[in-house]
Amino acid sequence: MFRNEIAHPMKRGVICKYIPLLVVIALGAVGCGIQHGRFVTTGERFNAFLSPVGGIDIVDGYETKPAHETGILNEQHLLYILIITSAVQEHGSSSSSDLGKYATTLKYTWNTEKGILNISIPWNRQTDIVTIGKQEFVREKGDVFVVRLDANGEMSGQQFASLGSHIRYQDVLKYIQQQLPNDELISSVKLYSP
Repeated sequence: MFRNEIAHPMKRGVICKYIPLLVVIALGAVGCGIQHGRFVTTGERFNAFLSPVGGIDIVDGYETKPAHETGILNEQHLLYILIITSAVQEHGSSSSSDLGKYATTLKYTWNTEKGILNISIPWNRQTDIVTIGKQEFVREKGDVFVVRLDANGEMSGQQFASLGSHIRYQDVLKYIQQQLPNDELISSVKLYSP
């Protein structure tokens, strides 16, 4: 054996055969859980109402095409959702989001006098469609939504023109109140301020 030769049971050719397999496995592991579609969501924040039952949810993220072309992420508010009901009295609430491969699903739960009230609002980030109950809305036509719940958890939605990015909860509420000036329930909303 020569001095520079490494005495090892595996030869160089055997190791080289496994390198492509290892690269594919590594890339597959990195790709797990990555969001696809026209948009990527990076998070959501829910601000509950003091009264009536409900809250405003703001979903953050960015459009993928400009980010890939420029390398710059323009993170902004992508959805503003006001959820409201007068049909139940709450004893607690929670919100969460499921950031799937092509869809972001916003989930809300209220513990009420009549039991648990659960709702989900999916947003298909590939087609840019927000589904509220049995209604579908193209988010590109407006990023502001009002979701009304009845006592059975049935939803109905309304869509309004886009507000733009980086709008505060108070301004979202004010905008919706201006759009629905004769809506007594919307006019009665009081935001929780931590």
